[in-house]
Amino acid sequence: MASQTKVSNEQKWWLVAGVAAVTVVGGLTYYLLNKKRQQKQATKESSSKGAQPSESKTGHKHHQHHSAKRLIFIGPPGSGKGTQGPLLKERYGVEHLSMGDLLRAAVSRGTENGRKAKAAMDAGKLVTDDIVIGIIRDEIAPLDARGVGYILDGFPRTHKQMLMLEDMLEQSGHHLDAVIHFAIDDGELVERICGRLIHKSSGRTYHTKFNPPKAAGKDDVTGEELTRRSDDNEATLTARLKAFHAETAPVIDHYRTKSILTTIDASQSIDVCFSSIEGAIERNARR
Repeated sequence: MASQTKVSNEQKWWLVAGVAAVTVVGGLTYYLLNKKRQQKQATKESSSKGAQPSESKTGHKHHQHHSAKRLIFIGPPGSGKGTQGPLLKERYGVEHLSMGDLLRAAVSRGTENGRKAKAAMDAGKLVTDDIVIGIIRDEIAPLDARGVGYILDGFPRTHKQMLMLEDMLEQSGHHLDAVIHFAIDDGELVERICGRLIHKSSGRTYHTKFNPPKAAGKDDVTGEELTRRSDDNEATLTARLKAFHAETAPVIDHYRTKSILTTIDASQSIDVCFSSIEGAIERNARR
């Protein structure tokens, strides 16, 4: 009987141990399967919702995944295009292409169109539209190939340039997502621009009213003299604004009829202007 009891106890021990082992293995299997199911569900939800916005350094939200945006900024000098360009670059990952910067870069690099532009300027002639559109084509072709959008700042300025740009976009199979018109009173522009002060060697800028240096006429960092651009005077600026309005009016009207133009009040704060531009881009994307 003692022998039978001993065997019976051993059997019971192995039975308990077996049940425990099965429980542990079963629990582990359930955990792994459940975790895999949750990961699969999370991936599915992420795909359906798309990438979530993340916060940028400036406090503006930007998406990590987005289609390339192709934008145009139309506005007189001093209207804030150069301020909004970098913000839009951070928000949408687009390149800010200022026509003046593109022209100088093409000349500096010695591209074919850059050499043509330099020859024209050295001869005291205007750079032709054909050369300008060639410089733009050279710049945006690599961006298109990489799926990167861009902002054309200062182009097109005339009706002819607009038609040439539309033809180029049509040939490449692309279209504009939005045209932003920076509207501001000429009198305010005169005040903005004629008060600008520049530190030549560093490029730091000040303003006699809106951003004055600590010491009148002196750079805050070096203490060196600040200067004004030769064309930052009321007579020159008034003539430039008159020419700008005459040339761009047909361009603005054309884009308005195509329902891709948004006019913003460029006298507002930087954040308000940015929000207006962002809203225009998002509205057009939903069409």
